[in-house]
Amino acid sequence: MEVKSMRVRNKQVTLYRCHQCLYFETWVSDPEEHQQWHKLREEREREIERAMNIAARAANN
Repeated sequence: MEVKSMRVRNKQVTLYRCHQCLYFETWVSDPEEHQQWHKLREEREREIERAMNIAARAANN
């Protein structure tokens, strides 16, 4: 994981680059919290896919 430090409002901040965010470069201050966001997003996508499959099967019957 890439790490960089910078000063923001006279405070030293450490940022970590997320390599799971594919479309644009994302730097976060709390990588564990950001990882949790990715997990929740994946769960939501699976739930939507399941619902769409159920709807498609219902439409075919």
